[in-house]
Amino acid sequence: MDHFIASNSGSRYVVRHNNFTYNASLWNIIDAHGYCEVAGRGSFTWEVYDNTFTLPPSLDAVMHFRGGQGVVYNNNFNSSDSGPEWAIHLTDYMTCSPPCVDTCSGYPCKDQITHSYFWNNKKNGTPFNVTNDCPVVLQENRDYSNSQMPGYTSYTYPHPLAGGGVLSPSPPKNLRLR
Repeated sequence: MDHFIASNSGSRYVVRHNNFTYNASLWNIIDAHGYCEVAGRGSFTWEVYDNTFTLPPSLDAVMHFRGGQGVVYNNNFNSSDSGPEWAIHLTDYMTCSPPCVDTCSGYPCKDQITHSYFWNNKKNGTPFNVTNDCPVVLQENRDYSNSQMPGYTSYTYPHPLAGGGVLSPSPPKNLRLR
């Protein structure tokens, strides 16, 4: 398995309140593709918070965001790897990881990371910032910030529609067949 979550084509996802345990190296556990990497458009939005990752050493990156916008916070990464801060990577494939069939002629590039916030993520209990693999395009405090998103409120947990039981839709009413 390459990814637990791999997204593109205008996707939106929320990953929260999970315990991930991996015994083997993967590419990236949580992933958001940008433009040029897959046919069609990149990811649209993502939220990843309040998760715990127990990981083997020598993992390339736990999360790799190449497109979209979102928040990543309150995640704990536990590993015996004492190397560089590797857990969360940002990049833009249109400019920094060719080949791409399109070019970026102005700001922002198509489907690039924008309006994204990363805070209170910890590796073995120590806070860390994201790794920006494409500083020529992605600029801190313009496209992303290593601080809490102003005015942000997370989804209610558990979701109010869950009600602690199994969801079952109501039957249709006033249905007519022609």
